[in-house]
Amino acid sequence: MTRSYEAKHGLRDKPHAVFLAFELKNLSLFIWEYLQWYRGTFSCSKGKVKLTNQIRSNPNSKQLVRTLYPSISSYQWISSRNRNFQDGINRRFYELYMLHDVPGDMTLFTRHLDTLFTSQRSTHMVWERLWIYKTYCLDKQVGDSSCTGTAIMTGVKANYGTVGLTGNAVYEDCDSSLVEANRQTSILTWAQKAGKETGIVTTVGVTNASPASLYAHAASRRWECDTKMKKTLGPEARCKDIGRQLVEDEPGRNLKVIFGGSRQELGAKPLWRERLKCTRSDGRNLVQEWMEDKDNQSKSHAYVTSTQQLNDLDLNNTEYIMGLFGERHTPYEIDRSTSPEGTPSLKQMTQAAITRLSNSKNGYFLMVEGGRIDHGLHDSKPRIALEELVSMDKAVAAALELINLEETLIIITADHSHSMTLSGYPDRGNDIFGLTEHMMVADGLPYTTLMFTSGPGWNFSWDGEKVTRPNLTTVDTGAADYVSMSTIPMKGGFELHGGEDVVAYAAGPMAHLFSGVQEQTFVAHVMGFAACIGPYTNCQYIHDHGNMNTNQQERSNVGSLSKDENREILDEEYLQDLDATETPMQSFQKSSASNLVNCNWIYLMIICIYVYNKKLD
Repeated sequence: MTRSYEAKHGLRDKPHAVFLAFELKNLSLFIWEYLQWYRGTFSCSKGKVKLTNQIRSNPNSKQLVRTLYPSISSYQWISSRNRNFQDGINRRFYELYMLHDVPGDMTLFTRHLDTLFTSQRSTHMVWERLWIYKTYCLDKQVGDSSCTGTAIMTGVKANYGTVGLTGNAVYEDCDSSLVEANRQTSILTWAQKAGKETGIVTTVGVTNASPASLYAHAASRRWECDTKMKKTLGPEARCKDIGRQLVEDEPGRNLKVIFGGSRQELGAKPLWRERLKCTRSDGRNLVQEWMEDKDNQSKSHAYVTSTQQLNDLDLNNTEYIMGLFGERHTPYEIDRSTSPEGTPSLKQMTQAAITRLSNSKNGYFLMVEGGRIDHGLHDSKPRIALEELVSMDKAVAAALELINLEETLIIITADHSHSMTLSGYPDRGNDIFGLTEHMMVADGLPYTTLMFTSGPGWNFSWDGEKVTRPNLTTVDTGAADYVSMSTIPMKGGFELHGGEDVVAYAAGPMAHLFSGVQEQTFVAHVMGFAACIGPYTNCQYIHDHGNMNTNQQERSNVGSLSKDENREILDEEYLQDLDATETPMQSFQKSSASNLVNCNWIYLMIICIYVYNKKLD
């Protein structure tokens, strides 16, 4: 998929149209409306769905079929997309993984973003279709970004604070991280071995826990530079710090796009003053070494540090790009300089990365992380966190304009939750950052809607008779620097993560596999399965099951038609495959897939849910 940057507008339908999932209430109402129009259209008998000629003859029935059987529709759609589907899935398949750090219940944010930014209208963010997964570490009920990142990227649960290692590795134990059996390969390695190009985009440091889980093996996420590692292990430590692993080892050194912070951790020349946290004591400039490595391979490359430099790049003729836009992390969106000499936004970095990686003939894997959402929440500053979330939403919208969802799986999720909570009972229309009151409040004082169970905002005192707290009536609780109240005081001003399940959203090939409540490791396996890489390199069964008893010559022409023409052909093929006396299950069994159809009562309406399980040969 070669796609120019300028051609992004007008190539895609609105993002909402590509998601297959419906909210249960909306789906129920949708089915109810169709039941009124299509009485007798379908019936449930012995757990099977029977379609009549009425649905075949009505032109509006195609949407109903697509809604009732999203698994079939999406499965057939991707099976039919390329002239040679197996060649397409092996060579021209793209995966875009977008990570945000927000509370597990995303409705906490999405239901109220418009309250904050668009005058009380109730809308959805561009990614709001969901499933749920669990975020615990092997040794902790509440996960951190290293163990959760490892689970997502490698498909194996890990211990707290460890990166890219199995549960046999011990936190801060260098020797356990060097045992080959403890070192996990990630989706990044799987993609590179399949000939796909790879990239990382983040608003935090590129050596931070989440991006590091793609390429590093470290017994501590804190070992981003040699100084931190030697402080723990001593000067003769045998392990490599995470920065060196990025530049020296596979798969890190093979990354075609690296955007984020970490100038400090990589020993690059500082461009502005910032608190020193992980400077290199070995005197090495790993950015310079990265450029020398590409020179030695005669590979085109570029190192950029500003928006202007990024915009000036010839993305189609530069093979390796490293953009470090912060000493440790990129600036918060609310503080970011938008001048040419400033820092690119997450949206701009995402656009540049997709444009560059879209030149790959064999597809790509790209991780995009809005990591500073996490930092805003750790600081207990809701305004900053929500501004970062809006920035993430813009990046997702930009990505959806650039990618082709017929050949790109996009996943948007969080790696863990936070302890921010939404307090009752503010009136509808109340500013999400504003104050509210309730008659049951013992001290009679107003309180903010958004608060934290832990964090730096603890501010209680004892007046000799009772516990008191500040009166916030004259406080601007919507200011960027306002620190929300918290229950547990924390040293160093650092709010703790939350342990509830988080939600994930997906669209594109195999997106229908994301459903229900899953372990966090499920993400890596679906990504590998969808692209036929890593443990799932044999995808012959997908090609076999994609036949659906359709005319192969007609199917071979699908790739050369427009999106609407493709959709029309696929709809017709699907309806032709359904004999008036056949159930969808019987038709789909012709392709040797295993199927199960159940009928359930929901809201006193019959909804026929189609579920299938593909057999692995």
